[in-house]
Amino acid sequence: MVVHEISTQAEMNDYLSSNPLVLVHFTSKYSDESVRCEPVLSAWSKKVQYKEIKFVKCDCSKKTDRFEKYLIKTIPTFLFFTNGQKTAVVLDVQLNLLQQTIDEQLNCKLLVWLFSLDELI
Repeated sequence: MVVHEISTQAEMNDYLSSNPLVLVHFTSKYSDESVRCEPVLSAWSKKVQYKEIKFVKCDCSKKTDRFEKYLIKTIPTFLFFTNGQKTAVVLDVQLNLLQQTIDEQLNCKLLVWLFSLDELI
């Protein structure tokens, strides 16, 4: 997997509606912290245990109002979406917290899947 760059709200809507679990990194080329965490996100996107997550980045430095519906006030901001609904937020570069939140989001997805399977039995 790779980190996909999204540049329009329409692309974001399409991506969120077609992928069950999405991590969106709101970044800026002017933010050293954002730039420093990009190699980490790229490495995580290639890990087998994170194959269920789609990693996306949105460069807010190109056009500030493009993603204004997400109320991004801090760069970097990381938003998690499950089935198109925002489920978690991590502000700034807190890689331990970000990794913990990724694991929690994956565990929630697994629990929902197991619960659904349990209903079928």
